[in-house]
Amino acid sequence: MDGELRYSLPLSERDNPENTANGLKMVHILKAGKFWMPAYDENGEYYDGELEITTEMLDEMVSNYQTDVSRGQERPVDYNHSMMQALSAEDGKAAGWIKNISRIDNDLYALVEWNNSAKKYIEEKEYKYTSSMFAASYIDIETRENVGMKLKMFSLTNTPHIPGLKAVSLSENKPEKQIHKHVATAAQARSENTEGVMKMEIELSEKLTNAQNEVVELREQLGKEQTSLVELREQFNAAVAERDSKAKEVESAQVKLSEVEKLNAELVKQNAVHDVELKIREGFIRKTQRDQFIELKLSNSALYDSMTKEKVVDERIHGVDDHAPTEVGDYMQLTAGIMKEKNVGLEVALREAEKLYPAEHKAHYAKFFKKGVK
Repeated sequence: MDGELRYSLPLSERDNPENTANGLKMVHILKAGKFWMPAYDENGEYYDGELEITTEMLDEMVSNYQTDVSRGQERPVDYNHSMMQALSAEDGKAAGWIKNISRIDNDLYALVEWNNSAKKYIEEKEYKYTSSMFAASYIDIETRENVGMKLKMFSLTNTPHIPGLKAVSLSENKPEKQIHKHVATAAQARSENTEGVMKMEIELSEKLTNAQNEVVELREQLGKEQTSLVELREQFNAAVAERDSKAKEVESAQVKLSEVEKLNAELVKQNAVHDVELKIREGFIRKTQRDQFIELKLSNSALYDSMTKEKVVDERIHGVDDHAPTEVGDYMQLTAGIMKEKNVGLEVALREAEKLYPAEHKAHYAKFFKKGVK
């Protein structure tokens, strides 16, 4: 029974029965089925992994190899996978070249052009089997698309991992006979339908021309879009540069502002010190109250002005000077705190402070000012 054939060879090569006569041989390199394969996990630990190869995966290999053929690239055959770790020119030598691949039922065959040394090994049965190297999820290097199963190469070996592969032979084998039969049938059908084939070729040629024209238009459009993209990138880069420049200006301004604020705070403090010392000389503040009135000047100028409107009493009363700095400072801090917490004016805050101020200190406080606390 003739098996299902899926070719990847171009018509000119596929339908040429002289292929095998000219040294090209069909070689059994892979088959569908489930197999146990050595594998490694993400941590590099070894484990036994199951590999299932389906006919659809074999068809993906066939289709992807046609892409290699269209790009003018042939995959090599080596000895015992020596090319994977080639340390010398000898290790990198090819035993032959894969012209193309085809699926027949559950089996994958390669059309191979052997070199003389490989032919000698095969004839003398020094090498008898094949071992394929493939990727299950191959990323195309041009399109960056995942194209699925991809045949990278295969090796002549005597220890194949997948069992049941047919031995390599230089004589005509069953797949080649089967292909010749299909070729003869196809040639007869083509000769009987020459006009239809020619019409089809003309239509295909027209479609190809139209497709090529569309490709040209798309390339032109892509060129315009790429130009626009370059302009947008330049604008973006300019905007980023301007933003960075503004950010540096803002940072510089913030540094200068910080310096100005420090100088201003120092100037305000110096002015407060100067004002307090002046009022001490003029008799509005006692020397022992200097630090408290400097803090009051800086924190609550209104309260400071209110408490330095009148000169302090000249006579000295026993015990007053011992309490003056602490009591007056406490009273000032209490009044300033009420103004801030309750958001009220100076007069209201003074009345509230008087209520809260300890009674035993009111007499002392009253002697510091001519009018005292009302």
